[in-house]
Amino acid sequence: MESILLFIPSLILRLVSANQSFWLDEGASLVFARLPLTNLFSALLNDFHPPLFYLFLHFWLPLAGNTEWVIRLPFIILGALCVPVLYKLLLELLGREKKKVALVASLLLMINPLHTYYSAELRMYSANALFSLLSWLYLLRAVKDKTQNPMPWRFFTLFTVLNVYSFYGAFFNLAAQWLFLYWQHRKKIKPFLVSNLVTTLFFLPWLLSFFKQLAGGGYLTRALPDWAELSGNLSPKSLGLIMAKFTFGRISLANKSAYAVFVAGISLYFLLCSYLASLAKEGKALLVWFYGALAVAILVSLRAPVLGYWRFVFLVPAFVSIITLGLSNLPGIANKLNLFVVFLVFVLGNLIFWTTPALHREDWREAGRLIAKDKSLSIVNFPDVFAPLKFYAPGVYFYPDQEKLGKMRPDLDQSLPLVLTGKETVFVFDYLSDLTDPKRSILTWLTRAGFKQNPTHNVNGVGFVYEFSAPK
Repeated sequence: MESILLFIPSLILRLVSANQSFWLDEGASLVFARLPLTNLFSALLNDFHPPLFYLFLHFWLPLAGNTEWVIRLPFIILGALCVPVLYKLLLELLGREKKKVALVASLLLMINPLHTYYSAELRMYSANALFSLLSWLYLLRAVKDKTQNPMPWRFFTLFTVLNVYSFYGAFFNLAAQWLFLYWQHRKKIKPFLVSNLVTTLFFLPWLLSFFKQLAGGGYLTRALPDWAELSGNLSPKSLGLIMAKFTFGRISLANKSAYAVFVAGISLYFLLCSYLASLAKEGKALLVWFYGALAVAILVSLRAPVLGYWRFVFLVPAFVSIITLGLSNLPGIANKLNLFVVFLVFVLGNLIFWTTPALHREDWREAGRLIAKDKSLSIVNFPDVFAPLKFYAPGVYFYPDQEKLGKMRPDLDQSLPLVLTGKETVFVFDYLSDLTDPKRSILTWLTRAGFKQNPTHNVNGVGFVYEFSAPK
């Protein structure tokens, strides 16, 4: 009954923003999932994600139709399920005598603005968060079991396999579990090793594809050096963003100095909560979960930019649990006051996001409506059509003006006049042009060709869409 009471409001909160437009990465999810199965696996070699999410979406899309919230629904459910699972996990870890701590932490996860946002994202993050939680739940049951019952280990293995096939960030979670076993439960290392061996055997069919993905994984950062910062390189900014986004969700402050103070304050506060949580014996597991996974990710980021905060949604449950357990060690009024402030910050993070359209996902749905004009051509400063436009504007004629990232097509002067024949209106998407074409050379080309620039459209999240009329 408690699980149902936690699940239902969690689901409702995650449905609030579920009908927003798909943004770029979600559009990529749709493009991959719509491929025939014979093409999907080869296409994924150019993406750095395992196949399970795309396979599920492939079979879900024909049933879901074209409505955004319906397409997102299975992953919203997975995100909402994280809340009751965290409750059960903390009961397992802390014991029923600390039921209040488990309940408060679950309520914090229910309203955490970053978790509510990414639960409604058409990506693999909610699946990764749920499978990580379930793997920890059954790992705790396995190490506490004294009857040699194999079922907890079997379930741990199952959810670990599902996790590594959903999102490669699962390896950070698994690394933290290695640290946990080595530090606190060395007597259980043998069945843990057996479980990892089984996981490896199940991963073997994908291993060659994984290595091919690794080999091509640096393409974006090589083609666009500034992409490393966007993707989460090793820097104080990336680490600070993890703390800030875990606390306030997708909200940002325009004043960078104020934002830096905000991040520093949150980081110090969380370190204090971590210290308080460490005073409880059970808190060490939570600390290993959070800091262990993050430490391994930091080591990996020495070679590849993996510290984008969105990759660590699976750590939000550990984050809120550390805060709750730490604050429970404060005396009554201090505990209640601090919890009230944390609840208030989380609620404000959601309310500000929900009520501020500028913070919503990129509005490719509106962009698709804008360019759906007869006798029009849409130009993108990219080697291919932006993925969401394949969903929202399937009938529009597009011209990608780049041969590869950052390099204009060598045949542009020959091919563009041909595709412009008979076109009365030309739209140019400025999206990503700061990275791919900072000089906006295509705008210069159109002006020299006699096209008249009309008023520019500013689409939320997508940015400027320039409109030109053909010369008469």
